[in-house]
Amino acid sequence: MPKVIGIAGQVGAGKSLVLQTLNVLYGIPLFDCDKIAKESYFIPSVREEIIDRFGVDPIKGNGKLAKEGISKLLANKQTKEELERIVHGTVREQFGLWKGQQASKWVALESAILFTSNMYQLCDVTIAVKAETPIRMSRVLKRDPFRSEKGFELLENLQRKETTRQNDEADWHIDNSGNTSIIRELEVIYHQLDNIIQHKQ
Repeated sequence: MPKVIGIAGQVGAGKSLVLQTLNVLYGIPLFDCDKIAKESYFIPSVREEIIDRFGVDPIKGNGKLAKEGISKLLANKQTKEELERIVHGTVREQFGLWKGQQASKWVALESAILFTSNMYQLCDVTIAVKAETPIRMSRVLKRDPFRSEKGFELLENLQRKETTRQNDEADWHIDNSGNTSIIRELEVIYHQLDNIIQHKQ
């Protein structure tokens, strides 16, 4: 069974670049938790459970995700916890099935909320990607021209608890501000992965 590298990172830090580099250099397959979480709303059993529990259909009549309805559920602490229990449980199940189909020594699990969702518990090693705030803001505004600086700050505030835990708990940190070579950093990490696991044990 493959060992799992958990990848987390600040908003705009460049997790995707790190993941693409791991895949290109070492052929490490990727499981995108955030993507699977969104797709889970379309699973009939999950959709029905959400409707039964909250009276909210997560799918619009046109077949698209009902983001406004989901956002309202996430705005309330109690419904947020219950919704996340449903969705995160599905993501864990999907990851287990996917992982069992992989033949590689390592797989990567990416999540924007790796620690606060407890997905880190599925990982053997965790890596946090960070970058300087002005650089991250520039990246976010470039890929999403409709988002303002205040919008970026809101994302930062929403992620504050996750970011703190990444800083405190990740096994390795990568600075993707552009001052150092990502390839070089990943080469160093990759060749020390087994040692990191042994040290944790």
